[in-house]
Amino acid sequence: MREVNFKIACGATNYFAVAHTLPDRCKLSQDIVALLDGFTDVKLITPTDIIDVITNAPTLEDAIAALLQAAPPSSVKVVFVRTMSLLIDRQSLVTAAQKAGYTNIEAIELASLSTSYKILNLPLNCAVGEHVLVVTGLEFTFPWYKCYVHVIRKCENAWQLVGVGLSPLAALAQYPSARNYVVYEGTTEVDKAVVVQFFGDRNLHFSSMMKSDFYIKYIWNRINNGNLNGYEVLPSFLFDLHIKVGDRCDRTALTDQVPPFTITKVIDVGDAPTVEIHVDRVGQGMLVKTFKFKSAAFRTVLITLNVDKTLLPQVTLKTIATRLSVVEGNF
Repeated sequence: MREVNFKIACGATNYFAVAHTLPDRCKLSQDIVALLDGFTDVKLITPTDIIDVITNAPTLEDAIAALLQAAPPSSVKVVFVRTMSLLIDRQSLVTAAQKAGYTNIEAIELASLSTSYKILNLPLNCAVGEHVLVVTGLEFTFPWYKCYVHVIRKCENAWQLVGVGLSPLAALAQYPSARNYVVYEGTTEVDKAVVVQFFGDRNLHFSSMMKSDFYIKYIWNRINNGNLNGYEVLPSFLFDLHIKVGDRCDRTALTDQVPPFTITKVIDVGDAPTVEIHVDRVGQGMLVKTFKFKSAAFRTVLITLNVDKTLLPQVTLKTIATRLSVVEGNF
């Protein structure tokens, strides 16, 4: 494998980065995947290696250019994108990869990735349906009062995220029957005493700081349809669907769905000229699409929401009935 130095011009400033050509053993598409790690970093991942293509790229366009140089679409099995949580950021990464010619794109949600690592090989011994509270923040030396909790639920062969970023008080209030909780093994003795007192007689488990090579294990587990020996925390889409018609809003929780999934809704929208489809949760949301009708009529519509492996919502609307008068009580 040789290194290729290239220069990226951005305004009046020159940025230098190092790109790596593919090792000979990785030139077959089944051997290599790409990771757009946020807007600035690109990695190539094989079953045994992580190769940095570019770090701290000045723009997303520069990151994509580096990826194209190192591994064009024909040489890559899957492009994974990873962002913190904002849908608009995930959409930007997916769109950029698509425009560059990559067609098989999947998203990695940080909460699923990190929580999978934190519970890996822990003796949780939970029945299907039980919840576990995973404390996040102590590994970053957050004070206890600034930590938050991800909540996972045991399913048949893996785990499902059901709550993200809850305060410890909210997590206990919503899931009082949880018997197990997980904290970082490097927590100070002072913080550990506070945490143990807070959670009472529940079973305490310790997690370690995630190592970079876990990306290899996690990503190839996804590609091979594995479940990390029962410890995988499945992809999630912890948003609510909001269908806005005038000043009315129909809300459907999507937290029990595991992507990819499709749901349908039949809604009487009256004679509204437009229908807005949003997905929302506390702290963020996104307008998915606005539908505008070409003519005035009272309508019943079928709305189909699809969330695929990019973990992005796509929606269609189809009129299934029209009428001349209002039907009461259908919204």
